[in-house]
Amino acid sequence: MKKRSGDVDRFGFFGFGLNPRLRHGFTQDDKVLGGVTIGFGDNSDKAGKNRAGGQGFWASMTGATVRIDGRVVMRAGRLSV
Repeated sequence: MKKRSGDVDRFGFFGFGLNPRLRHGFTQDDKVLGGVTIGFGDNSDKAGKNRAGGQGFWASMTGATVRIDGRVVMRAGRLSV
C-alpha cells in the first residue's frame, strides 16, 4: 500500500443535506434533505486548510441523529431546529 502524507487522516468536514427535491444517488448524497456527510483528509475543495495531495475520504448516511453541544439538531434524519 502506498504511503500517504500530509493531512490525509485529519477531520475534513461535516455537512447536512438540506434540499428536499433531491433523492439519494452517488452524486448528490451530501445534498439530500436529512443526509449527513463526514469527510477526512484533503478539504481544499471546500476552502479548508487540510492538504493531502487531493487524498481524502467522505461518506454520507441517512437516518442519523446529530447532537451539537448536547442539543439534538437532527433526529432520525429530520431536522429539529
